[in-house]
Amino acid sequence: MNAIELFSKRTQEHPEKMAIADIKHGILTFKQISDLSIQVQALMQEKHIQKGDSVLVAVTPSPLLFGIICGLLGLGIRVVFIEPWLSLDRINHVIKETSPKAFISGLMGKIWGIRSSAIRKIPHWISAADIKKTKGTGFKVEELQGDHHAFVVFSSGTTGAPKGVIRTHQYMQNIYDTFTELEPQKWNGPDFILFPNVALFHLATGRGSVIIPQKWNKKNLRKVFELYDIFKPETLSTGPAFLKTLLDHDMIHRLKYLDRLVIGGALTDCWILEKYFEAFPNTKFLHIYGGSEAEPVALMDAKDAVKKSRERGYFQTLCLGKTIPKINSKLKEEILWVSGPNVAGEYVGSKEENLGIKEMDATGILWHCMGDRVRMEDGYLWYMGRQTQSKDDFILEQTLYSEMQSSKSFLHRNEKEELTLFGEEVLKEKNRILKDHPEIKMIKDIKIKRDKRHRSRIDRQESLNNS
Repeated sequence: MNAIELFSKRTQEHPEKMAIADIKHGILTFKQISDLSIQVQALMQEKHIQKGDSVLVAVTPSPLLFGIICGLLGLGIRVVFIEPWLSLDRINHVIKETSPKAFISGLMGKIWGIRSSAIRKIPHWISAADIKKTKGTGFKVEELQGDHHAFVVFSSGTTGAPKGVIRTHQYMQNIYDTFTELEPQKWNGPDFILFPNVALFHLATGRGSVIIPQKWNKKNLRKVFELYDIFKPETLSTGPAFLKTLLDHDMIHRLKYLDRLVIGGALTDCWILEKYFEAFPNTKFLHIYGGSEAEPVALMDAKDAVKKSRERGYFQTLCLGKTIPKINSKLKEEILWVSGPNVAGEYVGSKEENLGIKEMDATGILWHCMGDRVRMEDGYLWYMGRQTQSKDDFILEQTLYSEMQSSKSFLHRNEKEELTLFGEEVLKEKNRILKDHPEIKMIKDIKIKRDKRHRSRIDRQESLNNS
């Protein structure tokens, strides 16, 4: 098998159909993405890079990136990604662990790569210009075993060494099968999407993708909505931060073709979704809970998720829905563990990283710790915070959000276990909060910082650093 064969089939079925529409790089058809992939494959063969070899890729999300991925996966070459904020010693560890034969990057990637002595020693450095001037004939799809590595993505570990999340070709096929079984594929037109991995999924399903830019200023939003009006996507796949941005810019009305909205993640303020329910009463809203190593875990109609959360008095959407049929789940000390065909396997790069996160049971089934505390009631999962935060503190935060009608704050315990409330515009309610919640010893007004990857999530450490 080879998971990228799905893309090859879609290209043969409708080569001139739009595959990727992007405000920076324009509009590319399935054939044009395939042509890029063919050039990548030809270049790999010139460099004698073949099935089983690794290639480090540092290219920003773009049509070129999708062409690179499809080309490498077609040849059975393992694609290695490294989070750009990793320290030099961790980057060097990754290079030693994976021994890439080539480094494919744009200009910024090369500047980043120069920082690492290990990257400088990679035999072949390849640019976009190198790819585009290479000629090839025919898209090649190597036959592979299901456990053959497609991607390995390295991120910061907890033990001092980076952890590498492996996605095999079988895992990618399992993700595809899971989503196509759960959701009727009635939409043939493009998806309006925030997540690059969803665009890769659509290359397999045969749908196009109008990609939302990373920067959400008014200029970029106007440009992407020009593409939206050309291709008229009926579906939107996004996270809560982008939905909030459209509300802030008074641009929600631009989603005039919307038939389905898919939102990923927990902790969306209920009022944000309620604004969309009101604006689009006939639209289907789907709430997905999962993670980069287990996707999806649970699904739910977002209207029901908000309704149930409101009935419990929560300011945020904490009801996650029911686990999908393919997922097995269990609770260990209230922390959610899952297993199933759409759950990633053990980490590479540092075996110690598997401790407490990956666990093999007596029957040989591998379980993955989601890191989330959940409560199970009436068959529904309820989000109760990350395992790094005490349940009492999470519940108190949620109580404060409901009282203040704002989630722009968080609780922090110092080394003496004293609670401080940090947040925006919290001082105006200081007297009431201290009176009603004597366990809180101090209140400080600070600017909330958001996580770079999950923009709706508070980055507590960065917020504290700027306090």
